[in-house]
Amino acid sequence: TETGLSEGVFWDFEEKEINKKLLEYYGIPSELIAETVPAIGADVTIRDDIAEKLGLSKDIKITYRAGDQPNNAFSLNVLNPGPGEVAATAGTSGVIYAVSDKNVFDKKSRINTFLHVNNNKQQARNGILIINNGTGILYSWLKKILNTGGANLDYELMNELADQADPGANGIHFFPFGNGAERVLENKIIGAQLLNIDFNQHTTKHIVRAGLEGIVFALNIGFEMLSDMKVPAKTIRVGHANLFLSETFRQIFTNVT
Repeated sequence: TETGLSEGVFWDFEEKEINKKLLEYYGIPSELIAETVPAIGADVTIRDDIAEKLGLSKDIKITYRAGDQPNNAFSLNVLNPGPGEVAATAGTSGVIYAVSDKNVFDKKSRINTFLHVNNNKQQARNGILIINNGTGILYSWLKKILNTGGANLDYELMNELADQADPGANGIHFFPFGNGAERVLENKIIGAQLLNIDFNQHTTKHIVRAGLEGIVFALNIGFEMLSDMKVPAKTIRVGHANLFLSETFRQIFTNVT
């Protein structure tokens, strides 16, 4: 699909075709690229040998194909640029995904631009993706650390603890950049940081809340970038999953964003 090719940086957005310069530069034979088909449409059937192996009918048609984030945005009905709708996820990584009818790009390569699932010749629909690697993985790491020695602290209890701490976590700052290089930081590896701990004042609840707040503020770097690129973000759609299961996280996200 064209959207799939765009995720692999094989798409020329200006010429609206496969990026021939990229293929030539890397010596990739053009015949290795299959004929492109729409992301939505009954164009492909299951191969006979695969259908037989899986016990499926050979007449089944594959009518929809998309990557995880374009698919998530589609499932949340984030399809058009006009309303300023944005899809967000907060799994292992956190993602902000907006839609634009412009060929938006960042000179510092901090974003990914994809063809969205509903892009066609009549209307340009580009997905603008901004990612923060240290989202749910931070919360998972905290859970492992806090459960060292056989404690039984689950996510629900962690959420309750975070809710008991005042906004601002009594001055603790948790920078969630501990999962490799960050695109929004121009591919720098700075590591996660936990600052301003006072042994006389701070407890588990402050550290947990600081983690959630750090994640939200890191995600808001993405919204600031959208604003700088003149991509509207008026409504945010999320699924009831991952960190958005936490009422405390949702409240922090709503207040900050």
